[in-house]
Amino acid sequence: MGKEKEGDIKLPGLPLEHFRAAVGALVQLQESGKCIVFLARRSSIKFVVDLADFQDVLSGSVPDAEITPKYARELLREARSFSATWERFREQDDMISFLEDVVYREELEELSKQHDQARPEFRKVAEAKIKLVDAQFMTDPLRERTRRLATATAACLEDVEFEVIEQRYVEPDSRNTKDPFLRLRLRYAEGGKDESFLSRVIPFSIPWGAVGEGVGVGSFELECDLSDIDLLVTRLRGAKDRLREALNKGSPT
Repeated sequence: MGKEKEGDIKLPGLPLEHFRAAVGALVQLQESGKCIVFLARRSSIKFVVDLADFQDVLSGSVPDAEITPKYARELLREARSFSATWERFREQDDMISFLEDVVYREELEELSKQHDQARPEFRKVAEAKIKLVDAQFMTDPLRERTRRLATATAACLEDVEFEVIEQRYVEPDSRNTKDPFLRLRLRYAEGGKDESFLSRVIPFSIPWGAVGEGVGVGSFELECDLSDIDLLVTRLRGAKDRLREALNKGSPT
């Protein structure tokens, strides 16, 4: 498990059929509202999805393999890596060269010594994976978001994290809190100068599937109880409705 097999050639990367099933599972979860395809300013696409939901949908699509949590993570990671890297390159030949010369260079060099068709077969599988993520995830709204993020002048949301604080004890006056509360951490990328061009021209400076370098990242922490969460949800729901109205006004009828 974890290798693509074409005849007697074990290609690097996960099997194409499993990759196709993973993309299909993500699309299914996205349509049911259980998955968000999120593009951050640092040219990083992530799938915001519950691993258990992904594993459950995937298990029914891949009868020839046991979909353990570990393997589900591997499939999710490769789907994300292909999607994020394809969004960065946008040229098939360039991305395949990156896969051959950087990501899987050592494996392909060894395979090519034993099999003349190793590289052609690898390219065929890579092209199929690129076509899958391009067809399913590179939508018009995502491309428009890419253009907006490239010209952003204010901070852009990267992710939201949280932790539950059960109790806090403060010296020296022995004050403490008994009710649990949340600590939200908003991670953001700095706006302003568009530095994504450099990471597209020199893609080898970034790890496989990782976010780009050059755009500053910060974080802001906020303590919340249920009242704060209610306020945030209410305000954000109102903001979302207003934005939808504005988008609908600008859409052709």
